[in-house]
Amino acid sequence: MVAAVEFKGGKVAEIRLYPVVLGTATENRKAPEQGIPHLAIGADATRILHALQQQSAAFGTKILIQKDLGLIRP
Repeated sequence: MVAAVEFKGGKVAEIRLYPVVLGTATENRKAPEQGIPHLAIGADATRILHALQQQSAAFGTKILIQKDLGLIRP
């Protein structure tokens, strides 16, 4: 996961969460591309973001999922 934080007035306004996956041999990637992180898209992004959303709920953190992006708005 890569987080980008936006501040307004010295306070956190929004946190954007970008899910990341590692290239694996099962994705038919060439050897030099295996293990290199890249942004998750589609079903991979959804799976990662839903898992994080469920885990974060236990701490009172609400994550809104929009396409391949997670948003936290404190």
